[in-house]
Amino acid sequence: MSRPFFVKLLETGVILFHRVGNQRRVHLRDVLEYAQKRDQERHAALDRLSRAAVETGLYDRNTFPEVARTSESRFSRSPGCLRLDPYASCSHVAAARGRSVASEQLKT
Repeated sequence: MSRPFFVKLLETGVILFHRVGNQRRVHLRDVLEYAQKRDQERHAALDRLSRAAVETGLYDRNTFPEVARTSESRFSRSPGCLRLDPYASCSHVAAARGRSVASEQLKT
């Protein structure tokens, strides 16, 4: 995170701080709490997006050929091996496909 972004978080009150002279001081627990909250929000957004993709049938359909080529290199474990389901550990994706998360994690 950049310094200007961090200062903005402090000045807007997202993360509490106090001043000692002209320095801003923060408690580590406040920064860690912010990071945890941000991660939870990010995971929730990803879950909503992937759930919507599964429900609309877009999860397995690839309409952009150039994405298929790049995703093969991004998710492959070895040459010629394509990891078709990079989000298999998401419980709602596994459930939509009739499998358990534990069995999906054994595959990865």
